[in-house]
Amino acid sequence: MFAESPQRRWSTSRLVALVIAAVAASLSAAPASAAVHRPTSSVVAYAAPSPDPPGGIYAAIPPRRVLDTRVGHGATTPGRDSILSVRVAGTAGVPGGATAVVVNLTVTNTTDAGFVSVWPTGRPRPLVSSLNPQRSDQTIANLVTVPIGKGGRISLYTQRRADLIVDIQGYYTPAEVGRVGRLKSIAPTRVLDTRVTGSRFGIRAERTFNLVGVGGITRKSRAAVLNVTVDDAFEKGFWSVYPAKTRRPEASNLNIEFTGQTIANQVVVGLTNGRFSVYSQRGGELIVDLVGSYTGTDAPPSAEGRFVSVNPTRLLDTRGGYKPLASTTTEVPIHNRAGLGANGIAAVALNVTVTESTDAGYFTVWHSRTYRPFTSNINAASPDETIANHVVTPISGAGVGVFTQRGGHLIADISGYFTGQAIAANLPPPVPVQNTSAPGSATDFAYSLALNGNRLEGGTRSGDPIRWDPCRSIRYVVNYGNERGRYKQLVREAFDRLSAATGLRFVDRGESSFIPTSASPHPFSPEDAYAGRSEFDVLVAFADSKQTDSVPGSVAGVANVAWVGPAGVKPDYVIASVVVDHQDVSDSPLWSSVGAGPVLLHELGHVVGLAHSSAKQLMSPVARPGGPPSFRRGDLAGLWHVGAFPVRCGPAETLAASPNRLSGTAPDLVVGWETQY
Repeated sequence: MFAESPQRRWSTSRLVALVIAAVAASLSAAPASAAVHRPTSSVVAYAAPSPDPPGGIYAAIPPRRVLDTRVGHGATTPGRDSILSVRVAGTAGVPGGATAVVVNLTVTNTTDAGFVSVWPTGRPRPLVSSLNPQRSDQTIANLVTVPIGKGGRISLYTQRRADLIVDIQGYYTPAEVGRVGRLKSIAPTRVLDTRVTGSRFGIRAERTFNLVGVGGITRKSRAAVLNVTVDDAFEKGFWSVYPAKTRRPEASNLNIEFTGQTIANQVVVGLTNGRFSVYSQRGGELIVDLVGSYTGTDAPPSAEGRFVSVNPTRLLDTRGGYKPLASTTTEVPIHNRAGLGANGIAAVALNVTVTESTDAGYFTVWHSRTYRPFTSNINAASPDETIANHVVTPISGAGVGVFTQRGGHLIADISGYFTGQAIAANLPPPVPVQNTSAPGSATDFAYSLALNGNRLEGGTRSGDPIRWDPCRSIRYVVNYGNERGRYKQLVREAFDRLSAATGLRFVDRGESSFIPTSASPHPFSPEDAYAGRSEFDVLVAFADSKQTDSVPGSVAGVANVAWVGPAGVKPDYVIASVVVDHQDVSDSPLWSSVGAGPVLLHELGHVVGLAHSSAKQLMSPVARPGGPPSFRRGDLAGLWHVGAFPVRCGPAETLAASPNRLSGTAPDLVVGWETQY
């Protein structure tokens, strides 16, 4: 890519150091897939709920049990298609004037797969779910924020016979302006990971943690909003989270069912001088992510951060469209939906459900079109799992993003919002959910190399494109130079977008000090990579023209890609490197059309097999101010063809770390390098 004021130019692709042997004439191009249009949205809208109550401030209380059908506390065991109501206002420390409660809901002794819904008594049962047991004899919990209904009660519906347990964690009371109990939401921040610290919980272990100074928490902060995850659980048991220096309650927050389980639940826990405690019955690893806190007496009076409850309403259900795939972000607009306004919303309370998970993996919810945090909200333990979690999250002007590591259908139900201003969105829209059966109707793309008959041709849209082995993970490393803080999240965002567009799986293998040059574009040879003897596949480096001759003069980015194959067989791409001249892009915002993000995305498009296309696409030879900051329709269609979507791989193949085709270097290998700017 050449930098020219006021625009940057990507040169015409060129092939260098090509050693092309005759390819058997029996190889033929794959037929083109039928084209269909991708849906424009995966969100659903329902009728607006009843008028909202006034905004409220939060008060945390020591967890109090108000329902346990196992012992007849509050009700007896509900049967199939049963509704019961529980009094929550005027009892258990909740005043009669409370407008909503935060409860930990546990279902146990289940008889079959089903769901549980919670809503304010006196209103029609909404089309939402709060908890999703998958089998008989399961115990699972979820946090629920629910408005209080008629008679100070909430209602619970059980689709299948099961026992229910409800523990009140806190409540909201009306206030026009508040000092204490207002939410200060933050970008999800990891505050504890015993897998990193080596401080795994043992059996019957209890520890206290100090949050003072983290995310604006002070010694007077009243409560913290945490996402608590147990990983590699020792054996069946429970975990409890509660205010420090208080008696451990009978209530639990997470319930472990088997050894090695990973499960998460959101917790709103009261703080004692900024501290909270955790008890583990049987032990395991603990991960804690902070997403917000409730103010104390040292906060100034304000109308921001008050909670406004709404009748639970469904905002998203992808089961009516394409299933989100691995490394895909699905955007959920918030403003002007479900009876909400166009502004004045800083955060929302959601119940997010994953169903038909593609594989074991995690899901992250955060303010859309900002960098994805290094946290998670939901953890699927296996394929075809259904699991939910309560999520309090800040929003951006574009709403909420939901990232799927391995894929799965997504459902999101809103129960309320917090007053204030949304965070500014600073990234392009996420790559749309892909239709795996067809690439779309756009034709504005070209392949770097394709097999036409027995000839390899460059810059064509016909033939069978050369691609990476779609059934293998592609490992990448990064040389950030002195710009790690500036570019670390940008690189991950770029690979997320590339993975979503291609279906290829990219695995971060850390950092490297290697800087590619024209004479040495990669530390491993194509032959070694083909034989499985390379430690990584793709190298990304941020360097300048003083460090490498790969980006001379006004060249802002370059991609070098090597392909290998036995004579007479269509080759595969096996290694690649990208250099971004950080000096040439340093004066532009990261995701402006001529910033580091689009430059890197353009070069990664070359890495996976695309040549230049028209000026309307990111793969254009020229990057103009105001041009595409991310992949456009033609780019996406081309990336579909060179990616994994036209191929079906088994799970074992997809999870393989690297190719291992040969025990040694075959003498008849055909090797080639491409260099594209």
